[in-house]
Amino acid sequence: MDLLERSADLEALERALLDAASGSGSIVLVAGEAGIGKTQLVQAFTDLHGHDARILWGACDDLSTPRTLGPFRDVATRVGGPLHHAVVHGTRSEVFDEVLAAVAGGIRPTALVIEDVHWADGASLDVIKFLGRRIERLGAMLIMTYRNEEVPSDHPLALLIGDLPASAVRRVRPEPLSFEAVEEMATGYAGSVEQLYAKTRGNPFLVTVS
Repeated sequence: MDLLERSADLEALERALLDAASGSGSIVLVAGEAGIGKTQLVQAFTDLHGHDARILWGACDDLSTPRTLGPFRDVATRVGGPLHHAVVHGTRSEVFDEVLAAVAGGIRPTALVIEDVHWADGASLDVIKFLGRRIERLGAMLIMTYRNEEVPSDHPLALLIGDLPASAVRRVRPEPLSFEAVEEMATGYAGSVEQLYAKTRGNPFLVTVS
């Protein structure tokens, strides 16, 4: 999928990384409807900074019974060591401590990505809250993607966001593509671009599968 009309969103992530490198961490909430390009945006950002940032990546899944600490199990599989032991065998306090140590450790700033956090289990949300309340003092950024249409005001994620320090939270909201961008993506499309744009409302994923 082409990454079009996302320069301002990338710049917001870049600024957060620069601040993290100077020791002032933040939480970046990347919110938008399904298919709007949240993952592609974050992937493009991490691809650009694999050499000057420590990238940690975890995901939440739409399961009938969510994995306990699912995204942190993903991270622990890569990091190993005390974090892996804590997530698999440790107490709640040990999980908190080792996640904090993993994010804070290292010479380079850390970018911890948690995808689809609207599906996070309660234990993962607790770890996110613990980390989020300390992130401003760390050389790290926490990037969380979620579908805003699935997070009403009484959703556990909405309540969590309300408990985070407002000064630590930054918001990135990828917008639907313009007609011109859809036209560029639809090069070679046999049908009407006008109808394609009206049908997809500028959603990049829907453009690619139409």
